[in-house]
Amino acid sequence: MLSAIVKSRFVKIFIFGAMLVKSTQEVFEQIDKVGAHHGIAIFALFQLLKVLSEFYEAAEVIDDD
Repeated sequence: MLSAIVKSRFVKIFIFGAMLVKSTQEVFEQIDKVGAHHGIAIFALFQLLKVLSEFYEAAEVIDDD
């Protein structure tokens, strides 16, 4: 049960979306200081794009059938 929740794409979208929103807020508040929030924003963005591409690939597989 827990494994299914952790592997859920919707949970991943929520987590990476929340990370992206919060880290982007920190970036804009402290634009002149380079910190971990810049890296977290980049990481969250790429992970979110990765999950969204999985949805796109799944839709292509469904359309092919």
